[in-house]
Amino acid sequence: MIINYTESNSTVRRLGSEEATLKFRIRDDDYSLYNENGSYYPDGVDALVWTTPNGQNYTNALPCTSTDGHCEVQYNPNCSTSEVGQQYWKSGTNDTCYEYENSSIVSFTVIGQLNVSIITPTTNMILNRNTAVWLNSTVHDDCDAYINDSSVTWYNESWYLINSSYNSTWFVPYNYPLGPDVINVNTSRTYYDQNTNSTNILIYGWAEVDYMIPDNGTVYVSGQPKTIKCHVRDANTLVEINDYNVSFYVDGVWQESELTNESGEEGNVSFVFSTNRPAAWYNLTCRVTSDPSKYYNVTAENLTNEIRISRPLNRPDSHRTVER
Repeated sequence: MIINYTESNSTVRRLGSEEATLKFRIRDDDYSLYNENGSYYPDGVDALVWTTPNGQNYTNALPCTSTDGHCEVQYNPNCSTSEVGQQYWKSGTNDTCYEYENSSIVSFTVIGQLNVSIITPTTNMILNRNTAVWLNSTVHDDCDAYINDSSVTWYNESWYLINSSYNSTWFVPYNYPLGPDVINVNTSRTYYDQNTNSTNILIYGWAEVDYMIPDNGTVYVSGQPKTIKCHVRDANTLVEINDYNVSFYVDGVWQESELTNESGEEGNVSFVFSTNRPAAWYNLTCRVTSDPSKYYNVTAENLTNEIRISRPLNRPDSHRTVER
């Protein structure tokens, strides 16, 4: 009795219902001496196929019974029966009518499945330009075992590489496009199918009021109304931001709100300030707040300049004007 040949799949996946066919053929050379047709391949011979779970020990046994000498089993590795990587199998007779006979050893590869999870950034998390953000992930396999040595790479929506490793950072460029974007992460490892995951994010810029007219310390003589101008820009690209809401306050009291560029001046907004007030110092404030519709946060909400109103005093007896 000899094992005439062996044959099997070269790879099989541990996840799902994929199976490897392990087959061999039994030949009875003793009986073939009396068989006028030559070699004899017996029916009904009990046999076993042994596989290794760890590349060393043949502890998994699968039975089969020959037909015309052919014997085969379907092997579906799982988390209990096989690690990933190169494994081995061999076959042998297990029949009282025959002496025990082993086949040669055959190798095959068991493939696992990686699963990568994104811890941060979270879904729809706001990431600001010109800041560093954490990229954190964990990787498990199809047996829910933690994998700490796979390759992990991070990409933006355009699949441009932004960093690598399980835990890293990404410094969002100062001029990165605003609005919805996607963070992708991929993991790969030998003997595993790779896996990709993604999360939606929002890229925000920084808005600021970078100057106000009049300058701080300006003195106005009471009488004619004055035009107050505030300019809003992107704090990183230094480009004007149009249609951005700005509110005007005098000594902390709201006066009115306008959108930049309504008067046709890029990034500017104008307010009318009445100087018909008592002589005193006044705080003029232009306030901007975060605008999700434009994907902007603000570096500082308020820009305040202090101006002074003076009122002239007319003295009829001297025909002189005295300022106070």
